[in-house]
Parts: sequence; C-alpha cells; structure tokens
Amino acid sequence: MNKTSTSEDNSLIPSETWRLKAGAFVIRAAHQLWGKRNEDIIAWIFEHGFKNSFVKDHLFGINRRFVSRPAKNWGIDNLGEKKINLEPGITIPYIKDKNLLKVFIYSHEGSETGKVSIIEGSSTAPVILSNNNKACTVAENLIQGYLLFQENGEKTDVLIFDYRLKSLDEYTKTVLKQYDHLYIPESEASELNSYFKNMRDFFPEAHYIKNK
Repeated sequence: MNKTSTSEDNSLIPSETWRLKAGAFVIRAAHQLWGKRNEDIIAWIFEHGFKNSFVKDHLFGINRRFVSRPAKNWGIDNLGEKKINLEPGITIPYIKDKNLLKVFIYSHEGSETGKVSIIEGSSTAPVILSNNNKACTVAENLIQGYLLFQENGEKTDVLIFDYRLKSLDEYTKTVLKQYDHLYIPESEASELNSYFKNMRDFFPEAHYIKNK
C-alpha cells in the first residue's frame, strides 16, 4: 500500500516557528511528567492501560498550570494580539515523519470522558498513527485511539476523530482510500453522528464495529 507522500502533506505542516515553540513545550512537559509531585498523573496514565515504554516513545507529558503566550511569537500572524492558551493537563504530541503536527492537552478532571484541547496553530491534518498496515481503525477519541495503537499497532493503523470536524474532509478521504480494510465504529455519541455517517456513506464497503 502506498501512503500519501510527505511532499503532499507539506501544506498541512505548521510553520517552523510554531514547531520550534511547540516542540520546546512538548519536551519540557515530557521531562516534567517524570519529575516530583506527578505521581497522581502517572498513576492515572498507567491505570488506564498505557505502558511505560509507549508513554515515553510518544513523548506524553504534563502541563501543570494554565499559561498563555502571544500567538505572533509562535509564528501565527492571523490572530493579531491574541494569545495561545496552554491548558493544564496531559500533553500528547502528534509527530509524523519527524514533523510535529499537533499538540493535544487532555484533562481527565471534572469529566467522565475527559476534555481535549488542541493548541492553536496545530495542523488540520488528520491524526493517523501508522505502522504502514493494510488496515485502519477509526477511534472515537484521543485516549481510545492511542490505547488502540499501543495494543494493536502491528495489525492496524489508527485514525483519531477530530472533534473540530463535522464532516469528512477531502484529505482524509484520500488517505483512507489507500487502506485495504477500514473499520468504523457505530457510535451513539451525538457529536460524532454526522462525522461517522459521512464516513460510512463515502466508504460503504467498510467494516463496522460496536464499541463495548
């Protein structure tokens, strides 16, 4: 299976300035995770099934307090004097072909399913965790997607649903067409209905899976 080449993805790669700033934030957060007073966060990560080696390989980290930074300092010129908000929570970067494309911040407090924010300036490219498998499974949320890839990454790539999208974009369609097998969840979550219906309409030959 020939995946979309890196050159075709260049328009979806954030600016060099953003990648440098976001990269420094990610590295700092990854180092802080294993520092003192983070036993509660580490315990939560392991209790939810993540393995030590996977967490380190994917540079999970922790941002303990809310901070904001001028958007223009991160190479984002279209926001004027607005600032980028860096929420407290578990930081999860998405890196593809050695390019940092997105940074998620996951807060598990105050919600049964958790709250996910995406740092302003992150790529609009879909998150596809890949080992160049012939199959791809769509995950409903960030944590589910990374756990699925940890446990089944030798058998299936994983597309993580982007809550900012209401329908299937053309780039994602192009990427998913290249898989021999596509597994789509039958979700009962209202915010996912239009996205997955659009996906099922476009890929009628896909396999459907019921989440437990």
